[in-house]
Amino acid sequence: MPLSRMIRTITTGLLVLTFTLPVAAITLESLPEASQEEIAQLCLPVQFKEGAAAYRNCVQSELDIRSETPQKNSELTSLSFDDRYAVQQACAKAGGQSSNTYQDCVSEQINALQKIKAPQLDNFSEDELDAIQQACFDAQSS
Repeated sequence: MPLSRMIRTITTGLLVLTFTLPVAAITLESLPEASQEEIAQLCLPVQFKEGAAAYRNCVQSELDIRSETPQKNSELTSLSFDDRYAVQQACAKAGGQSSNTYQDCVSEQINALQKIKAPQLDNFSEDELDAIQQACFDAQSS
C-alpha cells in the first residue's frame, strides 16, 4: 500500500474514531447532592403525571442543560456563606438553578451586592453577632 493511501486511511480512521467516542456526560450521581435534589424536585411531578419514561426524559434534559451551558455558580462560590445563602434565597422562586431566569437573578443579586460596602462586624460581641445574623435570617426567610 502506498504511503499516501496509508496516511489517508489512518486519518479517516482517526476522524471516525473521534466522532464515535462517547463524550464524558454528566450523570446524576456525579452532581452534588443539592443539584440531585433540585432535579428530583423538578422531575418528580413529571413522573407522577406522565410516568417513568417522562421522568427519565426530564432528568436527561436537565443533565444536558447542565453539560451544555456552563453554570455561573462560580460567581456564587466567590461569595461568603451568608451572601451566597441570601442570593440563593432571593433567586429560589426564579426556577431551577440551570434556568436562564435563575442565572440572571444570581447575576443581578451579585451586581447589587458589589455596589454595597460589606459590613464591618469585627467589633461586635458574639451575642451581638448572633442577634444580627438571626435578624438577617428572619428578614431573608419572610
